[in-house]
Amino acid sequence: MQRLVQRSFMAQATKAKPLHETARAANAVKGRINWSQKLRQDHRLLEALEKLMQQLGPAGSRVPVKNVAKVVPVVGVLISAGMNSAILGRVAADAQRYCQTRFLCEKYGLPLPAALTTDPDDDPRTDAT
Repeated sequence: MQRLVQRSFMAQATKAKPLHETARAANAVKGRINWSQKLRQDHRLLEALEKLMQQLGPAGSRVPVKNVAKVVPVVGVLISAGMNSAILGRVAADAQRYCQTRFLCEKYGLPLPAALTTDPDDDPRTDAT
């Protein structure tokens, strides 16, 4: 079980960079009124959101910075939720495989594979029950 928990925490680290970039972009547009080329170059997320919003709006319309700034937190939430969902799915699949392996080992009197044992209490042959 410790390995499952450890793997889930390790997987959580993968979302740190995208969320950090989203937070940087949110801070960069905070209080801004005008677009600049440097802002677009430094924060590709802002540039992509601007282009998306231009395509969704009326043809040839200009997208204000404040409108893009309102969407950036939503992007952060979507990134986090999507990655959490994927991580939870992997943890659930790992836990199911672990339980199935443990069940079969107990049923047929086999030792738990070495890769799954982290302490002596996990070996079904040494259980007092």
